[in-house]
Amino acid sequence: MKTLFSFLIIAFFAQSIFAQGSFVFKEALHAYGKENYNSLVTTIDGGNIAEETFEDFMKETYKMKAKREEKGVLVIHKVLFSEISANKRGDVYFFFEKEDANNDKLFEVSMTFAFGYDIVVNTKDYPEEIKKLQEIFRKYLIYHHQKHFGNQIKDLEKVIKEHNRNIEKNKDKIKSLQKDNESLAKRIGKAKDAGDKLKYEQNKINNDAEMKRLADSDDLINKQIEGVNVEINNIKSKIGNLK
Repeated sequence: MKTLFSFLIIAFFAQSIFAQGSFVFKEALHAYGKENYNSLVTTIDGGNIAEETFEDFMKETYKMKAKREEKGVLVIHKVLFSEISANKRGDVYFFFEKEDANNDKLFEVSMTFAFGYDIVVNTKDYPEEIKKLQEIFRKYLIYHHQKHFGNQIKDLEKVIKEHNRNIEKNKDKIKSLQKDNESLAKRIGKAKDAGDKLKYEQNKINNDAEMKRLADSDDLINKQIEGVNVEINNIKSKIGNLK
């Protein structure tokens, strides 16, 4: 039985480091089952959706269906991947696991293309094919991060909507208190009993204090919204910088 995803990075020749657009990844051996597969490796944020994004990417971009072989392993077997090799079928492997046990989103991922168990695309033996695999991997990384960052923006937009709902609730409460104060002012003017007049005046003071509290709360919420918008703009910049 194959071992669960155990990501062992073993030196592969000089362990090449590649920069592909916005991303940097290395070429290393990945121990899986009884074999060591030469792989392209990098670390991504939002790795909790890596399985979903890889499946969607391969389906939407290359019309290929990736299957979960075991936890942390997606495979497409015996496929003619013309973007890598025009006439040789092979297996696509996608491995992923948490980079940090305390971080649910930071993952290490790798991609492999193997013509056979002992014939795997690598820099030494298949320099052209490894370049093509690098480009496919880069496209996936862009796809993944667009999805991940897009999800972050959606979550932050929900926060803004909730803040705006709270502001509207506060405004409604302030309007209600203002109307109550108008009524209290009339009662104060008509009051003949000193005790009643004092009570109305105190109620009005209480309403004024509550309106100030609500207005201060709205100011704080607006500052929070500004902060969230800064986060959204920062994420949009990250999306814009993907290449």
